[in-house]
Amino acid sequence: MKIIPKPESITMLEGDFVFSGSTQIVGLDDFLMNDINSFIDLKDGDKNSCVFTLSKIEEDYRIEIGENIYVIANNREGIYHAIQTLKLLILEYYKNEYSYIPCCIIEDNYKYEYRGFMLDVCRHYYPISTLKKIINSISLLKMNKLHLHLSDDQGFRIQLNRFPLLTDIGSKRNGTRGDGIPVSGFYTQAEIIDLVKYAKDRFVEIIPEIDLPGHTSALIASYPDLHCKGKEIEVEEYFGIVENVVCAGKENTYKMLEDIIGELANLFPSKYFHIGGDEAPKTQWMECEDCKETMKKNGLKTYMDLQSYFTNRIITYLKSINKAPIVWNEAYHDGKLDKVANIQFWADGLKCKNIKNALEEGYPLIYSNNKYCYLDHPYSSLSLKKTIKAQNDMISLSDYGDIVGIETPLWTEWIKDESKLFKMMFPRTLAIADVAWSKSTIDYKEFRNRAANSLNALFIYDIEGSGIRQSNPDCITSLFESIFFYGRMIDKKLGRTIKNYKNIRK
Repeated sequence: MKIIPKPESITMLEGDFVFSGSTQIVGLDDFLMNDINSFIDLKDGDKNSCVFTLSKIEEDYRIEIGENIYVIANNREGIYHAIQTLKLLILEYYKNEYSYIPCCIIEDNYKYEYRGFMLDVCRHYYPISTLKKIINSISLLKMNKLHLHLSDDQGFRIQLNRFPLLTDIGSKRNGTRGDGIPVSGFYTQAEIIDLVKYAKDRFVEIIPEIDLPGHTSALIASYPDLHCKGKEIEVEEYFGIVENVVCAGKENTYKMLEDIIGELANLFPSKYFHIGGDEAPKTQWMECEDCKETMKKNGLKTYMDLQSYFTNRIITYLKSINKAPIVWNEAYHDGKLDKVANIQFWADGLKCKNIKNALEEGYPLIYSNNKYCYLDHPYSSLSLKKTIKAQNDMISLSDYGDIVGIETPLWTEWIKDESKLFKMMFPRTLAIADVAWSKSTIDYKEFRNRAANSLNALFIYDIEGSGIRQSNPDCITSLFESIFFYGRMIDKKLGRTIKNYKNIRK
């Protein structure tokens, strides 16, 4: 059976169940009824039934397919997951406007509670319609977290009533890498409220991110007081690591950031709030008297200690509003970060030593290793086959501590349109969904056989991914893909990124 993510157990029985337009569906509310009925058109046939029941079971859901179909789940979310499995079965065994589903018993449960996808809407803005397609696709795959990267050097993408300049100024830039073509766009609060409900109906939790203290050019361009010297800058149009960071020494910085986070927290009921923490050069802090005074007052020896102090101040506020913080792994430093922080592991320099230390010290970890999870990477460096290897890396790290789950990010520096986005997202997101859900070891050949059916299902949601062959390019294609991808990173600001990277490492 071609189901992604792979169910925990399938026991085959004799015979087929004919799913048709006459199949009576019992026990669903209007929304869930529409979700299964609108998926694919079926011709009327013999009457049979598909009955959904809530009952306490050990699994997330259980499907028994015989003369009739009986679905049992612990809660409404389990029912929704069972429906997604049934939809894939209906499509797989569809023939002549009926679906002849083999009789079987499916017992299923997930491995990781956190099964996420991240979209960067700062480098390039995507409309609500695209975000809803993403929610449709990841919920079909039983993924339950959508992380929106809402603020970066190249744009601030959400309306805040208390800080109108964040969209009046911060949501616009003059161009991209000197092309002179303006880029703009932001989400209104009404749009976000609608999107959050849309996601909640499909059991997807939307997690907002405001990256701090680095990647903050759009914030500073809107409100220069956030800069150590009150410097007026423009929203950044080049990519890479920028030296602009918010001041960690001024008290008004913390007050404003708390007000920004507080307003955002009211829009996103998620238990999580992401506060970034990656790629923050310390050059401006080294020249700032307020930062030096704060270090002296609090007994901080290094500027990395100052970042830990800054991050912990923000975490203290998040705890006061009952939000669980998430930070990128650079924010972790020698155990000085508040232990409530969930560390999102994307890269750890040249070694994994710090990540293993963090796990041993009890920090919960969200796995997003860029070697296996970064969907902006071309297929030449992250093929579909390689993506599956995330499972082995996670198993290795789990020896050191608690892994909450896995998230696959899609950064959009080089992705301007929806069509390109989905070709980069799929089929690799299918593999991540399998890793996030399945408790069994995933065999690539067996996975590839299941993947085709899910790609076909995505067509129904107007989503076209890349082909299986395209996602595993040959040597010649890989060479040209890599030259193009890494070659276009060379621009007049590359030297700045290298300099700032060295500053961070130092």
